[in-house]
Amino acid sequence: MKGLTTLIQQGRLKEWFSRQQWKLFHPYVVKFQQMDNPSWHLNSWKFMHDGVYQFKPHGLVITNRLHGHILGILLEIPHVFLANSYYKNQSFYETWTHEIPFCKFVQDASDVENAAREILKIYPI
Repeated sequence: MKGLTTLIQQGRLKEWFSRQQWKLFHPYVVKFQQMDNPSWHLNSWKFMHDGVYQFKPHGLVITNRLHGHILGILLEIPHVFLANSYYKNQSFYETWTHEIPFCKFVQDASDVENAAREILKIYPI
């Protein structure tokens, strides 16, 4: 009951019910159970759903994770995309997503605030 109490205190009970309903009754659940390794597919589905729930309430996201950037694009959430140490983020951005108007790529964390301000001028929260 401790977990349920925490959800109630944080005002997240509605979110929890929505996740459970989605996890148990979505039409794809039956399809996943017919595949090889159904638990793997269900877990992947859960991770994607968790990401959507984390991003969706926010008008602006700041991330240095490539999958966070991709999810931000799919959900059309304005975001600042930070470089990582091995240039994967920069290469992906320059190759595939540099024309996305609601995303700004920054090399250095000190530039995040300015990039966020630019995005918010165009896409106010």
